[in-house]
Amino acid sequence: MNNADVAAERAVLSSLFTYGHDSYVEVSDLVNVNSFTIDSNQIIYRCAENILSEHKDAVLDMPSILSSAHSLGLKQFFDSKEELNHLRAIMNFPIERENVRRLAAKIKKLEITRQLGCILNKTVAEVNSLTGDEPLAHILGLVENPIFNFSSSLNENRKDGPQLIFEDYAEFLKHRMDNPIEQIGLSSGYKAYDEAIGGGFRDGTVNVVMAR
Repeated sequence: MNNADVAAERAVLSSLFTYGHDSYVEVSDLVNVNSFTIDSNQIIYRCAENILSEHKDAVLDMPSILSSAHSLGLKQFFDSKEELNHLRAIMNFPIERENVRRLAAKIKKLEITRQLGCILNKTVAEVNSLTGDEPLAHILGLVENPIFNFSSSLNENRKDGPQLIFEDYAEFLKHRMDNPIEQIGLSSGYKAYDEAIGGGFRDGTVNVVMAR
């Protein structure tokens, strides 16, 4: 398959067996079932995720994967000797801890390229069906809009982008007012500084830190 790296997929799956939940935390924000291009790899990841997302101390092995497959209604998939051999190969595939995140990122980028390829193929078909009677804005929109929407969806799914840091501020203040404490203002996190400015930050005040 184009835009796929089977070795990278194997390495990421193997890391779940080798490093357990620590590896799952490193890759789970990047990859999902659809990030893998082979049915066998998709099933293995789904079974592993089912275990590691619920049990931080779990150790993946053949029985745990088969049990997870059974609970997910996928047990028949491993009735094949070929699939069991594939699972054993994944379990024994070598992977260094420091390479896990990088390979997961590569798999994710390849998934994005496959999605983008599907969008472009659809766009080409729509462009080829044009008659020339359409407004120019409509013609350009056939190309621009799918790419713009796809880019926007990627940004919306990112967890490391800009965040609204005061989004829950009102709820926090209400919680503090309903649960009064001895400190007058809002703590800065530094006890000595809070004491120096009269008990923390308060409405209508300006606090300045100065030094020579």
